[in-house]
Amino acid sequence: MNNTIIEFNKRQQKDDIPEIRPGMKIRVHERIKEGDKERIQVFEGIVLAIKHGKNLPATMTVRAVIAGVGVEKIWPIHSPKISKIEIVRASKVRRAKLYFLRNLSPKKIKRKLSVFKEVIPPIVEPKIEVETEETKNESLTADNVADNTMKKSENVVENNSESESKKDNVDVSEDRKEKKERDGNDDNSKEDIIEKEESVDEKEEMATHK
Repeated sequence: MNNTIIEFNKRQQKDDIPEIRPGMKIRVHERIKEGDKERIQVFEGIVLAIKHGKNLPATMTVRAVIAGVGVEKIWPIHSPKISKIEIVRASKVRRAKLYFLRNLSPKKIKRKLSVFKEVIPPIVEPKIEVETEETKNESLTADNVADNTMKKSENVVENNSESESKKDNVDVSEDRKEKKERDGNDDNSKEDIIEKEESVDEKEEMATHK
């Protein structure tokens, strides 16, 4: 019978709970059910006491001042209603039970707990992305869009190269036409000069015969 109880207690215990000590300022994420819906409420306060060890029956007392009113909550540390516990700040104190903070103002509490203050950065949990049909469809659509854009850019480059080659061919043909016209004009001018020279020679011969 004792073994079954021990095994049951081990199953109910959580392994991801940080080491909580009195004097720490913590953030407790509590699951709250409202009908069929479930939401998470965050309660931030100072740990006044931890009782009943660290096993399954362990409890913690957290105090916060909200709108000028002191509010205390007692949770079982391994409660399934607690989704997460974050440590905001750790202060070194000499007592295991800090019930004397109930009679102090918030300013005096800060002075008391800021003597040996140690700031602890929050633990960032790694996000595990699970591929679903929606994410797969989104990735496929993104890939298709990227392929289409690449094809469009390639087509644009090809069209630009074709248009540039056509322009080059047109320019070359125009240059050739201009050269032919120049050559034809030069040939005509040469023929005219030769004809003029021949006519002059004939006139000179006729004059000598006379």
